[in-house]
Amino acid sequence: MATMGALVPTLASTLLLVAACASSPPPEPRIERVEVAAVDGGSVVPPASPVAAADPEVTPAGYTTDARVGFARAEAAFARADYDKAERDYRYVATHFPYALSAKEAELRLADIALARGQRSEAARAYEEWTVKHRSDPRLPEVHQRALDAKRDAH
Repeated sequence: MATMGALVPTLASTLLLVAACASSPPPEPRIERVEVAAVDGGSVVPPASPVAAADPEVTPAGYTTDARVGFARAEAAFARADYDKAERDYRYVATHFPYALSAKEAELRLADIALARGQRSEAARAYEEWTVKHRSDPRLPEVHQRALDAKRDAH
């Protein structure tokens, strides 16, 4: 059993450590730098990450971050109705990050772009491909309906 004399230095050093931690500012948040490259006439997308497995535990660091950055850029272009840039960026995400959730969304948005351009047959085909590829997605009935509507409007 420790004596009171042995506890005093330990308690004193603990209090000093706590005081030192409390007085120092919190560490700066780590900001990850994402380098970009111009592709196809100025469309800016993140550089390709290594191919990753579907298991997030073995996914290289930055894989989903890069996919989300590319997807966000595509969404911004889509919102501005810059369909050419949006299409390039969505395709980039879908092909370079096939295991990221953003890739599934990018595939759906490519069909939306075809529909926005009035390419009803292409949109219907893209929606149908999406429903086959993503059978467990809860939005399946909605996307299937989009395919039927686009096919109906194409004729």
